[in-house]
Amino acid sequence: MVNVNVSTYDAYKEDAGISAFAEDNDIDLIAIGTHGRKGLMHTISGSIAEDLVNHTNKPVWTCHIK
Repeated sequence: MVNVNVSTYDAYKEDAGISAFAEDNDIDLIAIGTHGRKGLMHTISGSIAEDLVNHTNKPVWTCHIK
C-alpha cells in the first residue's frame, strides 16, 4: 500500500504557488510534467515548468508528457 497526501495551495500564479508550497513544506525536489510545446503554442499558453525553473531556488525535475 502506498501512502499519498493530497494538498491544495492558493496562489495567484501556478509557479508561485508551487514554489511557495515547496518552501513551506521543506520539499527537496519539485517534479512536474511538461508537454514541451514550442513556437506559437508556447507563446500563447506559456510554460509553468519553465516559469518554475526560472523563479525557484529548488531543483526541478521535468518529465515530458505526450
